[in-house]
Amino acid sequence: MADVHGRTQPRTPKARTWRRPQRTRKLYEPKEYGVGAWVTFAESRDDKIVLRCGQVWSLGPPRIGNSRWVVPNDGGDAVVVRINQRPVLTSRTLLDVVPGHNMHRQNLRRAENLRRFGRLFPVVVSKNWEHLWSAGKTLVESWCWHVDPMCPDAVGRASPSKQFQPFNITQVVLELISGRINASTSRFCRRCFWLDDINDTAA
Repeated sequence: MADVHGRTQPRTPKARTWRRPQRTRKLYEPKEYGVGAWVTFAESRDDKIVLRCGQVWSLGPPRIGNSRWVVPNDGGDAVVVRINQRPVLTSRTLLDVVPGHNMHRQNLRRAENLRRFGRLFPVVVSKNWEHLWSAGKTLVESWCWHVDPMCPDAVGRASPSKQFQPFNITQVVLELISGRINASTSRFCRRCFWLDDINDTAA
């Protein structure tokens, strides 16, 4: 009947069989002397040359060209190594340790500790009544920022009544590495942020 009048029945839609191809995730492969790469470097100790192995943590200090921060795998502090095309200490590696940089080592240790916990939170240290010209006698809170929830200086203390904007952890890590944060003027905990009372840490 439909063919007589010049009409055809509508086609039934077919189920789609095409599927979007899944993206394959590639494992991160660091470049030579790039972040995450394992390297061997030479260090001078008591007039002896010692070869050590470690992992590149970040670029080195800006004042030292072609340098890297390396975290040794033997548990020692991070060191600054320089990529020398003409090795000074030994011909077995192009990386030589640059002596010094104690402050930078400590800041790198603190930055790694902060990155491991991944947050900063404030607690009230003290409350004092102060006379303000604009608000009269007001209870003023003094607070301190902590990294470790189990820090003895933070356990059992109340949170401030004022709401604070959370810190950008990446920005704080960068400021620690560059040395822009001053321990005397900041309100960060001396124990769990600056690690002044902790000699042995997993950071």
